[in-house]
Amino acid sequence: MFDGKTEFKYSKDEDKTVVINSRIEDVSTSSNKNYTISFALKHVFSTVDVQLQSHIGMSDEKFTSGINVDYLTANRLKKNFALMGEIDSLRRQMNVKVCSIFVFMNLN
Repeated sequence: MFDGKTEFKYSKDEDKTVVINSRIEDVSTSSNKNYTISFALKHVFSTVDVQLQSHIGMSDEKFTSGINVDYLTANRLKKNFALMGEIDSLRRQMNVKVCSIFVFMNLN
């Protein structure tokens, strides 16, 4: 559906270029709706490196959604945070998961 890249250059030094990538995809099947969204922000000079992936899905029985964030810390360590949710309309049940280096939580 959409795939874009934007670069902001404020110096001849390539490490000082801010790069933004974004993408929206329709990965639906005939009976299910499913969309994915990706976003990335990178600036080598300031060690900013963030990537976000998300999805939204719907079928006759379930609604699902999730987000995954990868980021680079000031110490240049890759870290991850994820949040996922599901609503099952047939079982009348909801599940939520939160995952990070600090916490793992599963709510039903």
